[in-house]
Amino acid sequence: MEHEDKTKEQLINELNELQHRIGELKKAETARILAEEALQKSKEEFKLAFEDATDAIFWADPENGLIANCNKAAEILLEKKREEIVGYPQTAIHPPQKAEYYANVFKKHIEEKGAVDERAEIITKSGKIKPVHITASLTTVGGKPIIQGVFRDITERKQTEQLQFSIYKISEAAHSTDNLEELFQSIHEVIGELMPAKNFYIALYDKTTQTISFPYFVDELDKAPAPRKLGRGITEYVIRTEKPLLASPEVYKELKEKADIEVIGTPDIDWLGVPLKIREKIIGVLAVQSYSEGIRYSEKDVNILRFVSDQVAMVIERKRADEALRESEERLSVFMNSAPNAFALFDSKLNLVELNDVGLGMLPAGTNKKDVVGKHITQLYPDIKDQERYVKYSDVVKTGKPMSVDDVILHSQFGAMHLNVNAFKVGEGLGLIITDITERKQGERKLRMLATTDTLTEVLNRGFGLLLFGKQLQLAKRNRSKLSICYIDVDGLKEINDTYGHQEGDEVLKKVGGFLKKAMREVDIVCRLGGDEFLLVLPQCSIDQAFAAWGRIAQKKADFNTKGIKPYKISLSHGFAEYDPGHEKTVDQLIAIADHEMYKHKQSKSV
Repeated sequence: MEHEDKTKEQLINELNELQHRIGELKKAETARILAEEALQKSKEEFKLAFEDATDAIFWADPENGLIANCNKAAEILLEKKREEIVGYPQTAIHPPQKAEYYANVFKKHIEEKGAVDERAEIITKSGKIKPVHITASLTTVGGKPIIQGVFRDITERKQTEQLQFSIYKISEAAHSTDNLEELFQSIHEVIGELMPAKNFYIALYDKTTQTISFPYFVDELDKAPAPRKLGRGITEYVIRTEKPLLASPEVYKELKEKADIEVIGTPDIDWLGVPLKIREKIIGVLAVQSYSEGIRYSEKDVNILRFVSDQVAMVIERKRADEALRESEERLSVFMNSAPNAFALFDSKLNLVELNDVGLGMLPAGTNKKDVVGKHITQLYPDIKDQERYVKYSDVVKTGKPMSVDDVILHSQFGAMHLNVNAFKVGEGLGLIITDITERKQGERKLRMLATTDTLTEVLNRGFGLLLFGKQLQLAKRNRSKLSICYIDVDGLKEINDTYGHQEGDEVLKKVGGFLKKAMREVDIVCRLGGDEFLLVLPQCSIDQAFAAWGRIAQKKADFNTKGIKPYKISLSHGFAEYDPGHEKTVDQLIAIADHEMYKHKQSKSV
């Protein structure tokens, strides 16, 4: 009986042990199933992120260089299907003439740095060349080594840079050309860099006579029209409406049916014209046209022409004023009755003989003509002697060689007045034509700002900033002096845009631009590279001194954040690079180093 009780007890214990093991096995199986589900979900999420990425992503085998996979954005970028990409060499996505160069550069970066951060070009299936920014690194996928490259299409960024540079070139043309014809040719060349402009013309409008003329007209089919009274041509339509017009065949037909226009010259496929305005006053029309179905214009081209039209109008107006001034110098007798400009006549000893009302108005308020006639030129304009211009005016009388100079005077009523003074010999004495160019100078200053300054942050724009950087680097090489740069990225700008709106994001960029300008020396260069990136160039500055400069920026940022004015805090990542005369480096190399250091700083924040 006792034996039977023990046996029952053993059986119960064994049964309990068996049930415990079964429970453990069930737990293990459940854990395995959950792990597999999590793994599958992770794979699906990874695949989704890969496929839905807005940037093109390519995976390549580091051994043979063949593309192993790509996402949908890559297909869109290259205008190819996946099967036309996968299995082909990485070099096949670049223009043939540059493919080997890119391959060598990227291979060197991967071997030395383990990563690539470069600009390059790709070629689409249709043969279009596109600029891209490439970031690539060696990683593992499914336990296998793979090179992952992220390609960002920077076509729009390049176009913006080109547009800003074009504005600068138009501004420079006003200084570098001798006459309107040369200026028009320069404008044509600049527009031709922005869009097809084989057929291009500039029409000028005279409101007083209600006529239009065509001083510059290049067309593959038609000759330049003669000046005419304002009629129903398409050019006159833009003048009447004061608005840009993109006239496709459909728009042409509609305007003709409404009797808004009449066809003058050979019918075209597309016609695009924008008004030229000075202070909201129409002075003419800038137009391009196409006779080919293969060349069509779009709203993008309308926006480009509209953007440059103000600068074009300004330089045309300036050149026209300059030419008018030269003509007036040749006709002194007519000029005496010309109200817009001042005229002063001096004898051989430079005593004032005659002064018109405009010239009198440039003297201190309350001055009477009888009080100044007979006075020496240095009594009328005391600064002349200090500036040694008196000697130059005397030389005009002695040699008969005319002189032109820009000057600034302080008027008791109008403040600083910018004047253009043309001096020439009249008989045995001196004649001065004085033109108030204050408004023109203000316009030029605005034009220079548009060509060199980032309109949002008011620091230098990318194109001009990098141009000055290059010059400073050349100077550092020549003087064998040090130079440092700092690459800055605004952290979390996308989150601020997404949470508080792009206007708030713009305010952050303005604030950062203010931090940088206030913290830097007068000789330092502050520019916005684009987006949320800035660049500082510190001439004759070692990297240790640059670190100290960063401390001033950091303090301004900290002061702002401490005030708690905004519901977010501004955070900046930065990286330095130093030019040492003992180790030659280019602009691109220094930027790449600073960018890499900035990226390391940014990564360290997320660890």
